[in-house]
Formats: sequence, C-alpha cells, structure tokens
Amino acid sequence: MRALVARKQTEQALLKLAEGDYQQVEKLMAKNADHAEQPVVNYLLAAEAAQQRGDEARANQHLERAAELAGNDTIPVEITRVRLQLARNENHAARHGVDKLLEVTPRHPEVLRLAEQAYIRTGAWSSLLDIIPSMAKAHVGDEEHRAMLEQQAWIGLMDQARADNGSEGLRNSGLVEKPKPENASSGGLAGGNGGTSY
Repeated sequence: MRALVARKQTEQALLKLAEGDYQQVEKLMAKNADHAEQPVVNYLLAAEAAQQRGDEARANQHLERAAELAGNDTIPVEITRVRLQLARNENHAARHGVDKLLEVTPRHPEVLRLAEQAYIRTGAWSSLLDIIPSMAKAHVGDEEHRAMLEQQAWIGLMDQARADNGSEGLRNSGLVEKPKPENASSGGLAGGNGGTSY
C-alpha cells in the first residue's frame, strides 16, 4: 500500500516539476521516498527542488539520505552534489567533485558539462583543455563550442602566466615562442631596427 502511495506521489511530483512548483516537488518526492521504486532518485530530485527554493539545509538532508541508500552506485549522488555546489557558487568544492567523478567516469556527458562550468569558474584552464577531447568523444557541445572553449582556455593560461610574472612570465611559460635573434653572428647586437645594420 505504501509503495502505491509513493508511486502516486512521485507521479504528482513529476507534474509539479514540469510546472516549476519546487516546494510541492520536494514535499511529494521526499514524503514516502523510502517506499518508492527508486528512493535514491526521489531524494535526489527532492534535494534539487529544495535547492531551487533556496533551502540548502533541506537540500543537504535529502542528498545525504540519497547517499545512504545509493550503496555503491554513487555517481548520481555525486553529480547532484556538484550541481548543488555550482548553484551555491561553491566552485572549488565543485571542481574537487568533478575531478573525482572524472577519475571514475571520464566520458560521462553530464560530468563533462559540470566540469566545464567548474573549470571555467575556478580558472582551471589546463584541466579544461584536458577534457575537450573527451567532450568531443561524448558529443558534449558542438565543434564550434569546443573550439571556443579551447581558445578561452589558452587565453586564460596566457593571462595567468602574465599575471604571475608579467611579460617575462608569459615568455617563460612556453605558451608563446621566444623571439629568436635575427643575426646571431653579428655578436647579438640586434637593435630596434630588427637586427639589420646599415
């Protein structure tokens, strides 16, 4: 009987989700979640609904209950945790979370989308460059989007090198080629005229 009630409440919650009524979604998803067919899913949706309402404490409670019930299948719980962290601008925690998720599931499309957000927000440009090939293989974003991300990452790396040590830091970073003396045999007297002697 409880399972039937839980199923009915889950169905009602999904309709409320479509309406954007997050308070009802949370209430209906959490009420009999332990008796639902997919209790972990119910708690995860309740956590996201609570977060949408701005109730971080309730979101955390639902998330922890989902984690208790998930057993070894922690990927959905950790994905939801990262989503909540990004929603709260807990960007470094989200970055740590996606790093762990990428070790377990490096081509999961949602993990890659979350990693993109976390890496951009934290300026983890090298990490962003590292996931672009996986994004292509998992068909995350189109080619134009990935090219834009790659350009953004390279600009970010150059800006970091310049901020760390000025233009000398940028040259020493290996991100740009060092200028070569045009006339090394003239004793290295290349001046402002491009090294040409008159």
